[in-house]
Amino acid sequence: MTHQELIRELSIVGVTFQHTIDALDDASGVVDAGENEQYAYQQPLEAARAELARLNVVLDTLRAERHP
Repeated sequence: MTHQELIRELSIVGVTFQHTIDALDDASGVVDAGENEQYAYQQPLEAARAELARLNVVLDTLRAERHP
């Protein structure tokens, strides 16, 4: 990955995390309304896990470039 691609990936991850935080905040309102807590949080948490995996790939790439 080029540095430009890495920067783009990190930007996407940052935006996605913000969306995930917003979704978790929305889910807390659903839970307060009496919905199933596990269901309300499941999708945002899965999205966060996927983005963490993506972030780890970018970080591993940066580490490999820094310490070949």
